[in-house]
Amino acid sequence: MDHRVGSIVPESGIYDVLHDNVHAQKHQVTCIAGKRFPPCHTCDKHVQYRLFRSATHIEDHHLLKR
Repeated sequence: MDHRVGSIVPESGIYDVLHDNVHAQKHQVTCIAGKRFPPCHTCDKHVQYRLFRSATHIEDHHLLKR
């Protein structure tokens, strides 16, 4: 499932970033659940995000919380 700019990140993890193929190839970023997916400085809202691998954020891990 692809996520659009401005939507809320559903789960923390590594996401593929899919730009229009003219200026950038696919790359990966870490996104944190509850934050919003940002626009690209070049293709603005034409970028999409696809979950590659979920991961629990360190602040949300039950064994590592203070």
